[in-house]
Amino acid sequence: MVDEEATGGADGRKKWTNSKEGWLFKQSTLWRRWKKLYVVVSTAQMKYGATPDRTDKSISLLGCEIRTSPSSASREFTFSVKAVKSSQIHTFAAESEEEYQLWLQTLYVARLADDRTQGTDSSEACVLQ
Repeated sequence: MVDEEATGGADGRKKWTNSKEGWLFKQSTLWRRWKKLYVVVSTAQMKYGATPDRTDKSISLLGCEIRTSPSSASREFTFSVKAVKSSQIHTFAAESEEEYQLWLQTLYVARLADDRTQGTDSSEACVLQ
């Protein structure tokens, strides 16, 4: 589900949001298998789990590194998120190019929104590649 403001306002201009929720595929670290999980992004945090009611795992977006189309990915429309204080890289895949772009925009805006509230410069804190 996309926040209504992300798709356009009454005047037809695109507006960005720092929150989004919906289904993505996540690649397991050990076996590299893909599992469909429910993901919720809000300011500075990405939560995920088996169902909308069970998003019990989270990734901090503070200082995160976001990479598009990781070379290790075996699916289309993939991106990875790596938190600053972790060596683990979380790889996700959307079902379409449109969803892929919306997730990337939301992640980037969620990170920028946190920078505005904290008074920091996001250009140094989060890398979108």
